[in-house]
Amino acid sequence: MATETAANGSEQLLARWGLNLIADDVEEVVYSREMAEKTPTVAVLTERVSNNIIYARCFATAIFVFVCFASIKLSDHGEKLSAIHTRLNNIEKKLDKIIDRRALEVLTSPEAANAEPQEVADAAARAKARNIPIKLEEIQKSAEPLLENVTPAKWEAVRQLLNLRSFQNSTLEDAKLHVVQFVKPGEFARERSSGEWAELDGGAVTLDGDKSDPNAMVDERGNVPRVLGYVIFKRTHVIYNGGKVTLVNVFFDDCTFTVKDTANGIASAKRLLEPPVFTNFSAD
Repeated sequence: MATETAANGSEQLLARWGLNLIADDVEEVVYSREMAEKTPTVAVLTERVSNNIIYARCFATAIFVFVCFASIKLSDHGEKLSAIHTRLNNIEKKLDKIIDRRALEVLTSPEAANAEPQEVADAAARAKARNIPIKLEEIQKSAEPLLENVTPAKWEAVRQLLNLRSFQNSTLEDAKLHVVQFVKPGEFARERSSGEWAELDGGAVTLDGDKSDPNAMVDERGNVPRVLGYVIFKRTHVIYNGGKVTLVNVFFDDCTFTVKDTANGIASAKRLLEPPVFTNFSAD
């Protein structure tokens, strides 16, 4: 009798909790609550959604385990739990769309979104991770206020925008170039005729490195070139310390960046973020 009572009670709890959880206006409740508390930044929304979904899954599983011990109707409860998890997946997808919309708003209308540099950085990272298409001109516009009176927070946002911009490059037709040499990290890049491209895939490269730098590019004579022309860096971590270098028609395809916020570093970031897909830049 006690077992049946416990089973009935837990079943009612599971049903009541499940119905509350899968209400059709769940996404509006979460979003509105955040709106009431403070500006729903990408980071705030992501944390709230992740925490709520994790809590809900754990709670549903805990209730299911209790029911299993209290009742032999395992198949019925298993179906209910499965239905709840399915609905949770659907809710999670809806809430992801809310966060995606906020990230898109931050990157396309930063002034209207009233976004701080940290949120711009979060939005750029999310846009890259979620493959949200952003126009190159909009990425550049998002970066403009960040490149004035640079602070560490602004510079991190610029770095994330550089990563996003390079990621967007990978979707362009311009990425399909006449490559005559494929270079792996640590290999020599031989001389090529004008218009012939070399592609470096993976690893890390220091654009202004010297012979003591393991990430410096070297030519077939073992020298570190100060002019890099017709080179595609693909899925490469690009490092620039603000030193002497000249880039001629260089294409960055899905790269990540570490750039020092020196005068040359800021100038290089401005050039990298400009709409033309091929980067031409020179620094002494």
